[in-house]
Amino acid sequence: MSMRFQKTTVLFLAILTLLTGWQLAEAQYWVYVTNSVEGSLRVVDSATNQKISSLIVGAGAFDVVLSPDSIRAYVLLTADYGSGDVQIVKTLTNTVQSTIVPPTPGRSIILSPNGQRLYVSSRVSGGGAVYVYDTSTNGLVATITGLRDTAGPGVFLPNGSRLYIGDGNAHIIQVIDPVTNTLLGSFPSGGVEPHGLAVTPTGDTLYVANSNSSQLAVFDSNTQVLRTTLSIPTANFVAITPDGKKAYVTSSSSSVSVVDTLTNTVQQTISLGSGSTGIAITPNGAFAYVAAGLGGLKVINTAHDTVVATVPFDQGLDRVAIGVALFQTVKIDIHPGSFPNSINPRSNGVTPVAILTQGGFDARTVDVKTVRFGRFGTEAAAVQSALEDVDRDGDLDLILYFRTQETGIQCGDTSAMLIGVTLSSQIIEGSDSIVTVGCQ
Repeated sequence: MSMRFQKTTVLFLAILTLLTGWQLAEAQYWVYVTNSVEGSLRVVDSATNQKISSLIVGAGAFDVVLSPDSIRAYVLLTADYGSGDVQIVKTLTNTVQSTIVPPTPGRSIILSPNGQRLYVSSRVSGGGAVYVYDTSTNGLVATITGLRDTAGPGVFLPNGSRLYIGDGNAHIIQVIDPVTNTLLGSFPSGGVEPHGLAVTPTGDTLYVANSNSSQLAVFDSNTQVLRTTLSIPTANFVAITPDGKKAYVTSSSSSVSVVDTLTNTVQQTISLGSGSTGIAITPNGAFAYVAAGLGGLKVINTAHDTVVATVPFDQGLDRVAIGVALFQTVKIDIHPGSFPNSINPRSNGVTPVAILTQGGFDARTVDVKTVRFGRFGTEAAAVQSALEDVDRDGDLDLILYFRTQETGIQCGDTSAMLIGVTLSSQIIEGSDSIVTVGCQ
């Protein structure tokens, strides 16, 4: 079996593995992007930068945030284009699990660092409001009123002790105590129309992108004192690397500005060719994914600050969120009973692949229609399947047949992958070695 994917030693994922059998593919993430016009939530595999799924969640799909365990995605159907409701998507099956309907339509969503509370900002008669939901029950537990105008995008301090919410009409940042769910006060945003907010991992610096004044304001997050402002044309959103050394600022002027957070100076401007809105950085800090409207999803290598890939989309993109890709690893056998596993990429025939019942996993639980096999595990669907004891160990395995030319396997490839979902909604992944033949 290929060693392409390996276990992480991160504590909470190690515990998760012991309890449920999940494994994390090291440095592999799923990138979630929304499109408000299409009303969709698209998923991209960061290991391949290939689109792996799409879900229509409703008109106005705009904001998207992920639970800390990446099991749920919260998608706001923003009041500007849709109902203002929040769709809760079960990421393991890519299905809408439930819906939160705020008392007044939502305009942005913020998830607490521990994932226990979802904050939905809104507009009410005479000002703004924030609705607080318990994510274990999806029940409304508090309503924060008294906000100046329209409550907009927000960000928590990493320790969860404060929530900052921008107001694009009043040009202020409002401060909320999440313990008491009360409004503590506000301060000027350092420009006109605060759009995106971000806080450094240490929690000491708040960055505010003021779109209409083309300024990035830098605050001491503890005292709310303005440290400096940087000129960035039509600054939209901000994302900070996990080490806190860089801030990436998107812009409607077809670029991303890279800010050195130590000196608070713009070190580089990366041209994208189209205006950019949402941005997210992988948890390992290696890549930034930027929603570049009709220009697709741009992938920036943060070590060199260059665009290294573009994931094309038919429709423009709005927001980006990134979560870990959790799989239950299963044993597969390509061309059961033979070794090496020879595949002729030019063959018009089929390739048999067995999913083995082994190590507590029952291959009979696999939902055959969800299985894909090929170069990246996202290509060919099975044209035939059967249950039989492939490895002759006394239990039933699942053998599937895939059209070889649909697998995307190329001459010189040394492994192939299979991805699918079980009837109980667990995502499975397996890989095996191959040798390509007939390539001369």
